[in-house]
Amino acid sequence: MHISYMCISLHFFHELQILEALTTKKCQEEFSQESLETLGDSFLKYVTTRHLFSEYRLQHEGILTKMKKNLISNAALCQLACSSNLVVL
Repeated sequence: MHISYMCISLHFFHELQILEALTTKKCQEEFSQESLETLGDSFLKYVTTRHLFSEYRLQHEGILTKMKKNLISNAALCQLACSSNLVVL
């Protein structure tokens, strides 16, 4: 395989290494939780971003980023799950 960009050429002799780098760790298995985690994380970030942008349209982007980070942190999600009785201990 050959990749050329701005007069820089890189030769990859092992196409399997490229395939491995571009796929999830468990892509060979029939069912992968990692794929669902990636999809869930992306969806959560998207929905949170849409909500914050619609509610706080005039707010500075740095403030919105901090708000999003606080809303989707593991601590915040754990607290939400516990308060909603979604966690089975």
